[in-house]
Amino acid sequence: MENNITLNNLNHDYNINQNNSYIKVLNWNVCTLSRKKSELYTFLGKRDIDIACISETRLKPNQNFSLPNYKIYRKDRLHSPGGGVALILKSRLKHRDLPDLKLKFIEAKAIEISTSLGPIRIVSIYVRHNCETPEDISNFEGDLLKLTSMGGKFLIIGDLNAKHTEWHNPYNNKNGNILREFKENGYFDIIIPNGPTRYTRNGNPSIIDLILTNIPEIFLYSKTSKKLSSSDHYPTISKISLDKSFHAPQTRFDYNRANWPLFRTVFNNRLDPELPLETERNIDDALTHLTWSIKEAQSQSVPLRRGADDRNLYLDNVTKRLISVKNAKRRQFNETRDPLLRTEINKLRKLIDKRLKDKNNLQFQNKIQAMPDRSKPFWTITKLILSLIHISEPTRRRGI
Repeated sequence: MENNITLNNLNHDYNINQNNSYIKVLNWNVCTLSRKKSELYTFLGKRDIDIACISETRLKPNQNFSLPNYKIYRKDRLHSPGGGVALILKSRLKHRDLPDLKLKFIEAKAIEISTSLGPIRIVSIYVRHNCETPEDISNFEGDLLKLTSMGGKFLIIGDLNAKHTEWHNPYNNKNGNILREFKENGYFDIIIPNGPTRYTRNGNPSIIDLILTNIPEIFLYSKTSKKLSSSDHYPTISKISLDKSFHAPQTRFDYNRANWPLFRTVFNNRLDPELPLETERNIDDALTHLTWSIKEAQSQSVPLRRGADDRNLYLDNVTKRLISVKNAKRRQFNETRDPLLRTEINKLRKLIDKRLKDKNNLQFQNKIQAMPDRSKPFWTITKLILSLIHISEPTRRRGI
């Protein structure tokens, strides 16, 4: 459902980057949008939010919802309580609505905005629960594949109910393991906010509101904001550069330059060794406390370094599909131990390895062709190649 806001003094659309070199995007599980209308409207204006991705709207199709100076696109849950997603964007932002994605496990609504970097697809999503059955897993993976294989630049934003230690949760759940597997296979990168996005009634923190994207280099920051109203989720704000000349460096922790005495000091000051460990809940709380103690010590004592540009690591859609099929057959094999499935998995693995090798060779060839003749990098690589070539002496005949 769409709610279009038309004001007389707003008579033309614009490419957002004509006025700003960045946009600000809000990600928030609102837990009933109609009750937070005034609070959300004030927050959008105060923080100058361009686009808001809202999950758990809990709106019904016959329920009107509008905000002055904003356009609203919704996908309401029809057949059960709760759920629902929305995209709220400034009225003059040049964009187009996208058709329903017809997903099976993920609730989603998508638009495409026009920027100086070209069109960017923005999808507001909500995953209602952790995968519990093989059908859930299959549907979740199929939806992720559909969302990330449509071509073009994308930002997939929302509450995924996905926990993994890689994004600072105390343990992994199935959703988190699936997301990490997709990330490792090159489907997307994961933008992680700087702090917990949800606290349970018992005070346990987690990060489950995330951004999946194939353009991570444009993110300037993603951080949690002050808690709003009665929602148990904290809103997160991401600032995204739309400057063509800007390429945010990939950063990683440089443990070779770590200040380990400072790490120990911060960790010891942060850690509470007296926490009880008598019940399962006590142990969960202690694990969470330990995780955040380590992360805080790490952030203060281990410097960051620039990493290599990994934009060329993303896979083409055919290779992604082959990897998806291989993973599905591997899960079937784990359940059935069918030797025919093992044969199919090995064939797929060889085919995927060949495609990856061809991709690497093509990237290397393009890199060589782009180098100026007689340049230092050109001669460095030439010497390296020549050093790997072994030329055998010709066989001598007797008497010669």
